[in-house]
Amino acid sequence: MPSAHAHLHEDDEIGPEDLSAGERTILLADIDRVLGESAVLERTRGASPIRVWRDELTLALESLAYARSVLAADVAILRHCLAEPGPDLQAVVDDLPAIVTAPQWGDGRSESDEDEHEVDEDPEFDLAVFLRSDRLVAAHERMARTDLSSPEDVGRALREVETGLGELTARQEAVEVRLQQIRVAIIRQYREGEVLTRDWLG
Repeated sequence: MPSAHAHLHEDDEIGPEDLSAGERTILLADIDRVLGESAVLERTRGASPIRVWRDELTLALESLAYARSVLAADVAILRHCLAEPGPDLQAVVDDLPAIVTAPQWGDGRSESDEDEHEVDEDPEFDLAVFLRSDRLVAAHERMARTDLSSPEDVGRALREVETGLGELTARQEAVEVRLQQIRVAIIRQYREGEVLTRDWLG
């Protein structure tokens, strides 16, 4: 069974040995690879590969949720600029809190998003998510080059960011489904005595 550890981007100056698994940049291709490897879940026996898939996909899910929140905020800002011809840029900045928290900016949210706030009101935030998610928010860089006073430029940026947001949403939904399947498999193996509890923890 090939390793389910994602083949992560290696920085030119920082080698993979210098970063923990939780700090290495994740690509959509890495997520697709783990989803593909774990597709044989129903035929897999033993805790080892399933545990690795679970850990990889859990990290990916956190990064996807973060990256989607960034791009969703970008979409909200760009749509706001299109709705206000010749926007006052200072007014846009002043309105940012209201823009990014408005209900309509959450288009395409996965079903579990609304449950996240109910699980833990004060979760321990992993700062490594910023490193892992760098490539997932690549469309965000478009914002820095966008003339918000130009409808044409804003329109092009909006299409690019919405495409990126759609890709992240599709991956997040797939990861959530696979993690649920993994939970079922873990419970099944535990109940059937195929593996010991310590095998899942270690």
